[in-house]
Amino acid sequence: MRIVYGLGVLLEAILIAHCAIGSLKKHDRLGKSVCIYETLTFACAIVFFVFTFVPGHTVTVLAKGLTMALFDWMLIALMFYTQYYTGAVKTFKGVQAASMIFAVLDTYMLIENTWTNKIFDIESIKAENIKVVFNNDSLWYRLHFIFTYAFVILIIFTYLYMIIKSSRMYREAYGAIAVVIFIGFSFDIATIGSDSIYDLTMIIYGAIAIIIYYLTYRYVPNELIENMLSLVVRDMNNGIICYDRKGRCIYYNDLMEAIYRHGGNMSVYESKYSQWIEKLGDDRRDSMTFQTTDIEINGEKHYFEIAYKRIYDESNRVICDYFVYNDRTQMYESWEQEKYKASHDSLTGLLNREQFYLDTSERLHQNPDKKYCIICSNIRDFKFVNELFGIEKGNDILLRQAELMRKHTGAGALCARLRLHGAEGIPRRNAF
Repeated sequence: MRIVYGLGVLLEAILIAHCAIGSLKKHDRLGKSVCIYETLTFACAIVFFVFTFVPGHTVTVLAKGLTMALFDWMLIALMFYTQYYTGAVKTFKGVQAASMIFAVLDTYMLIENTWTNKIFDIESIKAENIKVVFNNDSLWYRLHFIFTYAFVILIIFTYLYMIIKSSRMYREAYGAIAVVIFIGFSFDIATIGSDSIYDLTMIIYGAIAIIIYYLTYRYVPNELIENMLSLVVRDMNNGIICYDRKGRCIYYNDLMEAIYRHGGNMSVYESKYSQWIEKLGDDRRDSMTFQTTDIEINGEKHYFEIAYKRIYDESNRVICDYFVYNDRTQMYESWEQEKYKASHDSLTGLLNREQFYLDTSERLHQNPDKKYCIICSNIRDFKFVNELFGIEKGNDILLRQAELMRKHTGAGALCARLRLHGAEGIPRRNAF
């Protein structure tokens, strides 16, 4: 039984280490808080294994003290995780600094206890029993348990509050965490006076760490998937990417991968989304539309109109955020062509008269003190060229003149074909 229990503790520690490594790959605050919590839980499991199976009075006392100290830091890490996972920032405001100061002092006192035995001592070590005797008169002993139990209760009530406040599709995850923390807390109280080495409390807290990793990075509510899929059906010809209320990327389609080419690394999308939210700040609205700059896909430039939408449930609680990338390349190119046609001469490609007047007026108003030169060229009796050599030859002459104008003027010059007509509608003069 002793060997099986020891192997079980080590196996759980290995699973927790795997969770810590998995969360290390995330680059947001939530990922960091999960990684820290998993790492502390792993360290606590290893130290608890030493306490249970490594003989020697000094080693056992030190391991017991470190286990208690690490439990303090686990609770603080769990507090930070709860803050980022639920968004309950105000719940822990002002508690963080005080708790960390206490944890530092408590860690020092528990390590010092190895030689002073002011808080507890090991009375006897047997095959399946380790008798720990606590000093009930020690103020620090009382403060330690008040701190840990008060912290656990605060965290449990935070999850209960979020269960009431949040959308029902998130209640299952919050409820699962609250239940396992409550079970661990209950076992901890029930086994205070037990001397058995088979402490289920540590096993349960290890299970909490594994469950937290699963609920944070592997579990997605079915209702959330259904809502997301309904969006995909409506926008299957466009790029779509969806985030849950905690900023996790839960879906993106092939077009999004073609646009950004991140190789399936969702953390990159999550980082971009987090930066976008921070940049907008209070200017973010529940429904927004904006344009992208040109994006190259398979060597071709595309222009997208991006629609952002935040989805709420029937109780007006956030379900998810999603972005739809509508390809407006053809529309944009058509608009650019129409804009070009409206402002340029169809034959020469120079500015037309109306656009030349607008651009000249704008430039003069912007730089009223600057001197400009204007050159106007007119081919005298040009209609005879058309009559003698034909319209096509006349057009060739105009194109050649436009080419010379572009070649011999600077980049900031305005070149235009004014196309002044006589009363009979025949071009009488062509000016550049």
